[in-house]
Amino acid sequence: MQIDVSPNDFKRLLDLCYLGNIVLGTPDPDSRETAEYDRVTRSLFGYCPLVGLGMYAHIVDGEVYPSDAYTASGIMDRLLDYEDATMFDILAEELARRDLDLRDTDERENEVLQTRIGEYLDEFSMHGLDNLYTEGV
Repeated sequence: MQIDVSPNDFKRLLDLCYLGNIVLGTPDPDSRETAEYDRVTRSLFGYCPLVGLGMYAHIVDGEVYPSDAYTASGIMDRLLDYEDATMFDILAEELARRDLDLRDTDERENEVLQTRIGEYLDEFSMHGLDNLYTEGV
């Protein structure tokens, strides 16, 4: 198989693979499936020198890994941005469901739920977690 992509698109492919590997491997880092994702990710990084991106590959004991130059290229910032956005979305929905005492929603309740989620997201956008308090902690 041959894939014809530009060096810029190859970098994007690396980013997708790297981030996907982190997300898919997080629940069970010691699983066989995670090991397979790691193998595929390392294999893709092995092509970096062939497309002029050799600085993104680091070889240790014959195995290719993402280099420090790659991890410092901004990919971790993208992951942190994603984690923040996801955390706020999940927290807003969970708090809204708690406030409205909702488990599952029908169409009528969904509009009320979405409004309440929006209120929380607005609050988080303006103040982050500064106004969030827990009892008993």
